[in-house]
Amino acid sequence: MKTIKFTLIAVLFLVISNLSVLASNNDELETVKFSSLNASVYKQDNRLVVTLVNTDMQKIKLVLKDQFGKTVFSKAMSQKAFSTKTIKVSKLKAGKYTAEISSSNQTIKRTIQI
Repeated sequence: MKTIKFTLIAVLFLVISNLSVLASNNDELETVKFSSLNASVYKQDNRLVVTLVNTDMQKIKLVLKDQFGKTVFSKAMSQKAFSTKTIKVSKLKAGKYTAEISSSNQTIKRTIQI
């Protein structure tokens, strides 16, 4: 059941991210393309959950940095269209951390309080 739910969400993001929006500007049409990489990062108990929608299925790198910019976690992510990574954060000191999710052409940053 969980697999079906994740698959449906991945397909939904895939369809949405490949849509183009047409906007009119002085009789000219402008195409706006949605991002091919979307990320959700949240804390759940003593874990950090990172969910990725990677419609181009590029190589993705996940880096977690402390408030001083020091890397405390780094991992190459799956090249799947939809993936989730759980990181245990119970041994990290309390404070602000930044999750950086990077592909070859895009970086998403999310700040998390641990």
